[in-house]
Amino acid sequence: EIYQCDWSSDVCSSDLAPATFSGKANSLIAVNGSLYTVITEQNAWQRGKIGRSDDNGKTWTFNKGAFADSDWDFAEPGGAFAAPAFVQFGKDNSGAVDNYIYLYSRKTRTATETELLLARVDKASIQTRSAYKFFIGNNTNGSPLWSSDISAAKSVFTDTQNGLNWGYACFYHPIYKRYILTMRQLDSQGGRTGAWGRSEERRV
Repeated sequence: EIYQCDWSSDVCSSDLAPATFSGKANSLIAVNGSLYTVITEQNAWQRGKIGRSDDNGKTWTFNKGAFADSDWDFAEPGGAFAAPAFVQFGKDNSGAVDNYIYLYSRKTRTATETELLLARVDKASIQTRSAYKFFIGNNTNGSPLWSSDISAAKSVFTDTQNGLNWGYACFYHPIYKRYILTMRQLDSQGGRTGAWGRSEERRV
């Protein structure tokens, strides 16, 4: 079930809208008045469908309309981006630094994971899987390189000591000009949550 909020007045009601599909969402982002999420396949957790809501989460549409009729947008070996976390830039993404939406994901969900990957997509094409590009490293000038080939993706965060678990999140702090990433460690390491910060470094 989804708790309903009126973002124009910042007031949430007590009405619940029963979901019309199974699965779970790891992250939501608001862009130009619409909500977006990736619904992860229930119980398997290896595939994801990109959903959009234009009524504050009451109803959702997918690449072919209904969830049951739609293809899996992310069905990568190991489950990469089946449950991504959107990088948040404030209410309705109003503090975004460019026209892209950014997403973090564990590299695999089938084994002990130590790496996070990064993807981006133009905010006008969030539901178009082919529009997604993945970070593959930096060029000799230090500028980021992007590719539509997910197999070429390089990690942007690594924790070989504690591992990575579900429940990660990232937001941009406009005053400190830093990206704040929170990460839950593996249960075998106590399931602790930690925070990491990175100063804004942008090259175009």
